This record gives sequence, C-alpha cells and structure tokens, in this order.
Amino acid sequence: MRKIGTRATSFNSFVSPRVIQILGCSLLFALVILWLLWPGFQQRAAMQWDASEIYLPWKFFITEQLKGGHWPLWNPYTTGGFPQHGDPGTWYEISWLLGFLGTYNLQTLLLEYAIHLYIAALGMYLLLQQRGLVWQICAAGGILYAFNGFFIGNAQHLGWVVGMAWFPWMIFFVQRLIANSFNNTYTPNNILGLAVVAHCQFTGGYLGITAITLYVMAFLILLELYNHRSAIGTSQIWKLLKHLGAAFAVFSMISANAILGLWDLQSLITRSQSLSLSEFQFGEWPWGAWKTMFFQPADIDFANSLGADVSLINLHWGLIPVLMVCYYLISRLWSKANSMQTPFVVYFLLGGLFLFISVGAAGAIHGGVVSRLPLLQLFRFPSMYRGFAMFFWLYSIFILIKGQSESKPWMSWALAVSMVLEMGWYAHQNRFNTVFAQIPAHEVNAVLDDCVDRENRTTLGLPWRLPVDTQQHWNQQIPFMNQNQGIYLKIWASDGYNPYRFKSGENNGVEGDAQEGSIIALNAKGLVVKGGVLSCKQVEVNGEQIQIRGLKYDTAVTDIVVMQTPHKHWVKQNDSMGGGWYNYKNCGMKMKAQSNVNLKYEPKYLGMGIFFWIFGWVLILAVVLKFNVIRFSGREMRKKR
Repeated sequence: MRKIGTRATSFNSFVSPRVIQILGCSLLFALVILWLLWPGFQQRAAMQWDASEIYLPWKFFITEQLKGGHWPLWNPYTTGGFPQHGDPGTWYEISWLLGFLGTYNLQTLLLEYAIHLYIAALGMYLLLQQRGLVWQICAAGGILYAFNGFFIGNAQHLGWVVGMAWFPWMIFFVQRLIANSFNNTYTPNNILGLAVVAHCQFTGGYLGITAITLYVMAFLILLELYNHRSAIGTSQIWKLLKHLGAAFAVFSMISANAILGLWDLQSLITRSQSLSLSEFQFGEWPWGAWKTMFFQPADIDFANSLGADVSLINLHWGLIPVLMVCYYLISRLWSKANSMQTPFVVYFLLGGLFLFISVGAAGAIHGGVVSRLPLLQLFRFPSMYRGFAMFFWLYSIFILIKGQSESKPWMSWALAVSMVLEMGWYAHQNRFNTVFAQIPAHEVNAVLDDCVDRENRTTLGLPWRLPVDTQQHWNQQIPFMNQNQGIYLKIWASDGYNPYRFKSGENNGVEGDAQEGSIIALNAKGLVVKGGVLSCKQVEVNGEQIQIRGLKYDTAVTDIVVMQTPHKHWVKQNDSMGGGWYNYKNCGMKMKAQSNVNLKYEPKYLGMGIFFWIFGWVLILAVVLKFNVIRFSGREMRKKR
C-alpha cells in the first residue's frame, strides 16, 4: 500500500520553492513582454531602421541557406558579394532555431528581440537572487533592467540588445566561479555556463559590447580578489585561473567558426584598423538627454533639439531608483556608512564612469583613455557605454534596497510593485518612438514569404547585377524596406548597407563595365565587349558556390569577369581552360572564357572549425548529462533505498 504523501514529497524534492519562483517570474516577464510588444505581434507595427534593414535581411539569407542545406559562407546579393561567414552573427544558433520555425520575417525579428528581453530580465533576476535579495525585488530588478532606456531606445541596434542581454549572465557565472575557487569546490556547470553565455554574446551581440565586457570582467575579478584578499591564497587563485581557462577553451571550441571567420575577414575591412578620433566619437550620448531619466519622452522632437539620434538618448532606468539615490545621499548627512554602502558606492561610481565615457568628445575619458585601449578603439558609438552605466546603477540600487528592506517584507512588495508599474508605463509610452514603426507588417511578411522561392533575376540567363537600393522603383517590390533588397530580390546588388567597410572601394569606377549584368566579356586587349555574352543555360547560386553552365560568347571574347568581390577563398573547379582566376579591379574575378564556370567558396579552415564546433557542443551535452541527469538519478535512487 502506497504511503499517503509520497507523491507530494517526491514532487517537492524535485520542484523546489526556488524553481517555482523562477517559473513564476518567467511567466511575469513573458506577460510584460507580450503586453509591451502586442502591436508587433498583431502585425500592426514592426521593428524599424537597422533592425529591419540590416539584421533582418542578413538573418533571412543565413537561415534560408541553412534550410537549403548550404553553409551561409558567401552572400552574393549585397555590396558586390560579401564573406558572410566573417560576421560572428552568422553563427548565432538562436537565430538559426528561429529561422527553422518558418521564414525569417518581421515576426521572427520581433520574436528574437522579445526572447532577448526575457534573457536580460531572467539574467538580472538570477544575479540579484545570487546576491541574496528576496524574489519580489529580484523580479522587479529583471523588469527594470530589460525595459530600461537602453533596451527600448536601442531596439534597432539588435546586436547591442543581444550583447547586453547576456551581460548579467556573464557576471553571474564569473561570480559563481570565484565562489567555487574560494570554497575549493568544482562545479562544471559554471564553467560550461560561462563558456556558453560568452559564446552567445560574441556571436549574437555587437562586438563592441563584447570588447567592453572583457574589460569589465577583468575589473570585477580583481575587485573580488581584493575584497577577499585576507581569505584567499595562491591555490585559490590558480584554481580560479584554471576554471577561467577551461571556460575559455570550451568557448573557443563552440565559437571556432565565428572566431576564424572574423579573423579572416580582417584582411578585407577597414574595421580591423583603429578609427580616427572623429570617427571613434561618432554617436555619443548628449548631456541634455538626462531629462529622459525622469519622464521626458525620448522621441524624435527631443532628439532633434539635442542634435542627436533618437536611438542614443534614452537613459530611463526607473524613477524610484533615482529617488533611492537621492534618499541615500541625504541620509548620508545624518548616518554613518554601513556594510551595505561600500559595494553600493563602488558599483554606482562605476556606472557613473561608464556614463561619462558615453558622452564621447564632451568627456576627456573617452577620447583620452578609451581610445588608446586595445579593441575598444575599433568601435564607434560611445552611447553604447550607457547600457553598462544603467546596469551598474540598477545593480548598486538593488544592493542598497537589500539592506533596507530585508526586515520589512511589506516594503519589498511596495517597492517591487511600484517599480514595475512605473517602468512598464514609461516603456509602453516610448515603444513607438524607437521600437516600432506603425506599418502593416503582415504585408511585408507576405512578400518575404514569396521571396523564399524567388529565382535569380536574369537577362540572357545570367543574374542581374545593378544598384538596387538606389533605384526607388525597387522599393515597391519589398514594402517599407530601403536597404539590402538584393537579398530578397535575388539580384547581385552592387550596393546595399554593410556595417563592415571594405578597404578597397567597391566598383573602382568600373560600374559602367557591368551594365551587361553579372558577367563582363573582355577581348584580347582587355577591353569590354558590349553584348559579348550571348546566352546562358543554367545558373546555380548559393552560400557556397556559383555554377554557370552553357555560356555562349561573341567570337571576339577571350576573357570574362564574374562580378563578385574577389576573395582568396574562391576556388575555380573543373577548370578546362586552366589558369584559375585573377583580381579584376577589386570587384570581380577574371578568367578565360569557357562554357562552364564553377566557383566554390572554400575557406580552408572551415572543416576544422565545424569539427571543433560540433565537438564542443557534444562535450557540453555529455558533461551536463554526467554531472546533472545521471547524478540526480543516482541521488533519487539512494533516497529510495
């Protein structure tokens, strides 16, 4: 006969109160996100600017290539051809998973944004819970972080959002590794967790955010070591270094493709070189935008009055946290510092430092110090530093709240509810300033669905090659899309917006040569033969190769130029004429005229990168199973005995 209460006891041992709290807060985060983004989910509005004009077309291309069984190595439809594999975002698995749900369209883009708002909220929740705060305050902290002015104001810069969404997770796992080192314990979950979230930030986020995060992590590790200097010895430091080294090794494996591709891309782009000071300080946060900290709408009218971009001005991190700072400063006049005030001051001042950096030329630190630090001088937009400012301000405020609300549960509830309501109201008021444009998204999505099966636009059987975004009549084909339309229209566009700038100017004055289309015919003297390509039977273009079959030429034609950006990884296969290909004015590959052309894009390291990528994820899965599922099962068996 089964004992009464056995099932309940088993359930309670599996689902702890902490798990129930996390599930409840996750539901709260999801509901708030759904409420805030409801117009977009109804397809009455859509994300705008860079999110829809750069991020969306690239993810559309990447996911469609993967679904077609091709690696998205080369993008032939933008800026004359671009090594897509060199952008780390090409290898972001979350985007892959979303793309396999259907066409990567405006709804998928919105869903990815929403998912990362949730990731940001949950990460802040767990970080504050690790600090010992009650769950109500932790939940409020998640809401305040995920819906502050940075995440709402910079929705168009989705890479910034992704990078900052994973930032609390980075601190969470680093703190756990430090604690493991102090306690002489070993938990592979924390090593693997740090590796995975670092991979997600690197591949999904803006590289500038990742570079800043490296400096922040180094500072926080040194700060923790200093705070525990009397209790930590050489053995603990070595153990921490070994744990960090193991995390870096796992990160390197699962990020191998992205790391190698980015390294390879440096030979083509200007972003591998330090920017000039004027370029480096482009996109600052203006001092006059401090009003958004309260109830000033971060709209276009206010941005214009400041002479700034509307995406770069929002600094709202909650009225109540601001009032808490004022309360603390006033109380300092009548009370002595307590144990909770020192970390508050450190983190709050760190946030102030980041805000001072974000003002760019208006502050000496950005131009005088940051511009000389390795990696950081490669990235514009000082305003992105304000995301770190708001994180550390919020983090410091919740440390302060912990000391003042632990003994008063009613205060925890009052603070949590009031902070959530105020932040939710402000985010709701500002969502159409920077997140959404009121357009019929369903119309755009219908066109994008039709583009999936679209064939390459051809003349005489050859793909079209022409400026697409500069021709206004093309805008009618993809409603409300003004950049990178060649990806949807399957046209070898010689224009398009690419955040990476090539070192050599695209076209180099030969655009007139390319009026024939994607192939230029040359005579023995190297002069263009107009109408030299008579016909072509078949063309196959994907992210790995370009195959052109059944070419016929005028008798004067001796050479041809395939108008794709020449790159060392292009290999001419089945070459009946011999000689390979040669760089033609930095915008095409010149070769002997022949009936069939088979160009395959083959980065030599790709096989090795894929091997390490697969091996890394298999290793993570195996370790997780061994140290969690199997260990949990063994513990349950021992309980039954």
